[in-house]
Amino acid sequence: MRRSNTAAAITVLIVGGALAACGQSSEQGAEPNVPLLLEPVEANWQEFTFVDLKIIKRFPLEPTRSEGIYWEWPLTGDDRDPEVAGESPSTKLTASVDYIDYEMTVVPLLDRVGMGASIMGECAYLTEESGVEQKNTFVQIDNGNRSVYGHQVVVDRNDDLGRMHNGCFFENGSFYLFSAIVHQEHGDLNAPEAQAFITNARFIDGA
Repeated sequence: MRRSNTAAAITVLIVGGALAACGQSSEQGAEPNVPLLLEPVEANWQEFTFVDLKIIKRFPLEPTRSEGIYWEWPLTGDDRDPEVAGESPSTKLTASVDYIDYEMTVVPLLDRVGMGASIMGECAYLTEESGVEQKNTFVQIDNGNRSVYGHQVVVDRNDDLGRMHNGCFFENGSFYLFSAIVHQEHGDLNAPEAQAFITNARFIDGA
């Protein structure tokens, strides 16, 4: 198991080889932290810690939280449902900025840990089926022995609402879906913010 790195600590930010900022991280609620790594496109983004969801995630602004059933939130906007993940309680965090919708969905599935690979595969498959595929690859979150790998699929949606960037991960007994939908009005369907949202996260070790 990876060593927990979630206690309050001094965080140092290095940009271009220079000290840019330092500060103390926090774990309470969704308190913003000084980020460990800052991409240029995310200069004004904040890092939020969700202890109950076992993840630290960056958003362009404080996200809105809602609880629901995963089955009621189709991955792709079409009529197909996630049969392997099933009808499960889930938490969704959303934020919208500059014609990009950012969404993080977390589905605890401790009773289906052995199906993690199939659940990630189902996420990728349903995303592929929802539009014209633009990208299909594996992605890495964090570094070294803290690395977590997932599946990223990018499609132009069948409903003509824009380009959807989905990242599918399974960690700590939960399924995580990071989704950035770039609407046509944004002007750049390959907006770097969308890619940054998929890969900029850190998982908190479970008990």
